[in-house]
Amino acid sequence: MRLLNNNKFLYKNRMKKTGRFLTIISMFVLLPLFFLIISSSIIEAACWCNGTTRVCDATDTCKTYQYNPREIDCIECTSSNGWDYCVEGRDGGATGWIYECCKNEYTYDYNSPYCTGDDDDPIDDDDDDDDPIQCIICTPLACLDPVTSSAPVNPPFSATDYFLDNLYSCLDGEGCDPRTTRYTDCYEILSPQPDPSILPHHELKETTLGFVSETYTGAGRYSIENGDIKDDRVNDGLPIINVEDTGDNEFYMEATFKDGDQIIEAVYFWFSKSSEKPVTPKVIDLDGVGGNAPKTQNDESFGFMLHKEGNSWIPYIGSGEKALDVWKKASYSNNIFAVKGPGRQDMVNVILNQNNITVTDSGKKVVVKSSLSFKEKSSPYSLLDVLKGGKYNIWLMANDTFGFTPHDNYNYLPNNARNTPIKNAIHNKWITNERIRYYNQWIDSGEDWNIDFESPNIENFTIGPATYGKTIVSVAWQFVDDIDFSTLVLNILESEDSLVPNPIVLQKIVSDGGATYIDSKFPFNPPMFSTDEEVMKNLNIGHLNYNLNKYAIKMSGGTGNVRKMQLELDLGEVGQGYLYFYLTAFDKGGNVARGGYVKLDTRDWIVTYGGLLYSAGGSDFPVRTLIEGRDEEPLGWSTKNPPLNDIKFAYADLSSELVGEDIEGVIPVSPVKSVDTLNYHIPSYSVIDVSSYYNSLKAAFEKRKDSLNIVKPFGENVGTISGLLFQFHIANQGVPTQERIALIEAPANLTVNSDFNCNGKGIIFVNGNLTIVGKIVNGKTEKDACIFVVKGDVTIDYDGPVSGNEMAYDQINAYILADKITTITKEVKTYTSYDAIYVNGGLHSLEGFVIGRNLKIQDRLRFPALVVRNNSKYGVFAETLFGTEDTLQTTEVGYK
Repeated sequence: MRLLNNNKFLYKNRMKKTGRFLTIISMFVLLPLFFLIISSSIIEAACWCNGTTRVCDATDTCKTYQYNPREIDCIECTSSNGWDYCVEGRDGGATGWIYECCKNEYTYDYNSPYCTGDDDDPIDDDDDDDDPIQCIICTPLACLDPVTSSAPVNPPFSATDYFLDNLYSCLDGEGCDPRTTRYTDCYEILSPQPDPSILPHHELKETTLGFVSETYTGAGRYSIENGDIKDDRVNDGLPIINVEDTGDNEFYMEATFKDGDQIIEAVYFWFSKSSEKPVTPKVIDLDGVGGNAPKTQNDESFGFMLHKEGNSWIPYIGSGEKALDVWKKASYSNNIFAVKGPGRQDMVNVILNQNNITVTDSGKKVVVKSSLSFKEKSSPYSLLDVLKGGKYNIWLMANDTFGFTPHDNYNYLPNNARNTPIKNAIHNKWITNERIRYYNQWIDSGEDWNIDFESPNIENFTIGPATYGKTIVSVAWQFVDDIDFSTLVLNILESEDSLVPNPIVLQKIVSDGGATYIDSKFPFNPPMFSTDEEVMKNLNIGHLNYNLNKYAIKMSGGTGNVRKMQLELDLGEVGQGYLYFYLTAFDKGGNVARGGYVKLDTRDWIVTYGGLLYSAGGSDFPVRTLIEGRDEEPLGWSTKNPPLNDIKFAYADLSSELVGEDIEGVIPVSPVKSVDTLNYHIPSYSVIDVSSYYNSLKAAFEKRKDSLNIVKPFGENVGTISGLLFQFHIANQGVPTQERIALIEAPANLTVNSDFNCNGKGIIFVNGNLTIVGKIVNGKTEKDACIFVVKGDVTIDYDGPVSGNEMAYDQINAYILADKITTITKEVKTYTSYDAIYVNGGLHSLEGFVIGRNLKIQDRLRFPALVVRNNSKYGVFAETLFGTEDTLQTTEVGYK
């Protein structure tokens, strides 16, 4: 046991000032007090007093006087981290002097007591005044929060990036030899960066056609027509409906950033077609004086960051060239700023209202609602048209104060011996205050967003006969888009009420991409087509809501951006008129392909192939328009013999080409020659007025009949003819049949039965109406000829199917001129197929034509219901009968 030095010094001085006797008395008198002092002042090994406080190692306890006679216990120091201290106030915790215990060889601060680390008194005890200076080994400050002595585990960057070399130092006492400077190395205590997430909120408002998308932004067409806004923008933030709030109906993205320990200072957004982590600036231009004008490196990625400055979040966008790239302030006004494209032009507009940024949890949680637009700010009618379409991965990042610009990380700490070295070390390590520590800690949010500015196309939209059934038609098309198909709607309208007497039935759907959703309204009754624009507008053609648009079928889903689709529909006994097929297709961006309609002419049609079909009062039959360059004949065309087997289809579809219409009040025009068919179109071609074929031609014939070899094979007052024109007994009278002309005169009506064979040359005058039952055949087609001149109406009737279940042609080998109407009647019997009419000669009518004959729809689309074909024998025979001075429309009217 040793007395502390200062107590022993006091004792020695007192002994020198008294005499021996007094000393002995004093010793006996003071002996109890002396032992009391010893018991209170003597400590275990390594415990000594520096004048104010006793100090001990971790295994000892000390007692000391602080201004005698108060006694304070210095409790044992314990520590689990290598350095600690204990404190105890005077009088059991009352305010007063603070006593400290330190662990062996450590100090609390530069002015704290210390321990020697051994059991010896550090002072030489030879009772003289030349005690040596004690060697006090110093201990630098330890690494306490916000630094640590332990290297970080799995840090984002190398541990050396957080290493602070020789952060603290101290110099051994003067009594030490050598006197050494001692150092402490520390590491910054890492702060985990904020955890980001994002939730895209799609636009709930439908487009004018009822389209919405949860994952795409489309071309966003926008228009105002007569004050009526048509907003077909799909998930596009412009125009801003309400700048004060991103309402739930509007498109926006809600990003949330959370940090566990520090204030969030910057948040980042990046959209990229690449799955690779974005490469973004390391530096932020806070003062706005350096770097190039903002731009994005390519047209397949874009992004921005928001930096907390005061009470606002200021948007920054990239600029410069790759390694020199920096974040620069965006031009931000009216809640909008633009991300610049590679050419420094506006590429994406970001809509950001400061009111839609919410900061909570003392700055450690930030929620940002923002929206994107790809239209021009000043004109939502136009696209910026810079960014490429496709699927964009959404990347997020955020920096708390530790991860943003380290230069100012520890400025909040008060200046003292512990904090000042940290500040200086960080400032020296990060030379510029604009360098971002965690500039590349992008996290794939797991959310994607798709951008599609290209409108899809409908190609090869055709309607024609199917390969089976007599009432089945095929509706086919091809959908082509740069990204993917979404939905299509097929509308069918009819030109006349009850054109389709029974509902249209869906037979088959064929799609190479499939469809996950089919809303079929078949059997389907078509609404009426109208030429009134307002009526058609109210039909809402193409709308996805059936309550607003009575569509026939809606299909969606499947895969592929090129989709071949086909529907096979049973039209049944469709009447004479038009069916209008409207196809409206949407890609996933809501871009629309709609090109009007494809009109299916369900009327039976005619072909004139050199023969003359003339209607002075106009025509009441459909005509087909030539499809230029068309040379693919319909299936079965060449098997129809007669009359189609030797008629080229490319030159046959000319119903209007040889029809002369002498219509009152219409100025005649010159014939126009077709460059495709080398034929003439003669619309409203006026000929010499003929008031009555019957009167004029019969009068001309009466003048010439005496010079002709006339016979009357059926006698006088004929009402019906059948069988052969020339009977065998006539042929045996010594005059060759081909040199005789048969004359038949019907004082009233005349019926030609289906077995009649014009096996020579004959002129038939009918003073009433003419009815032809089914057909008129020739014995020798190249020579035999019958000309009918009718004062009344002409009816070409039916006589059952010509040949089995396949459509064939009833042959009318004759030239017929009628003063009134010529009607080809409809077959009313139920057959698998209906037959058409083939006239080898010509048809003239002064009051018009009515074609009631209709084929089954599949045959109707392939074959004409009436074929009028020229044969020059009738022109020669007519000249023999009537001469040339009277008006007779000659074959082809002299044009070809």
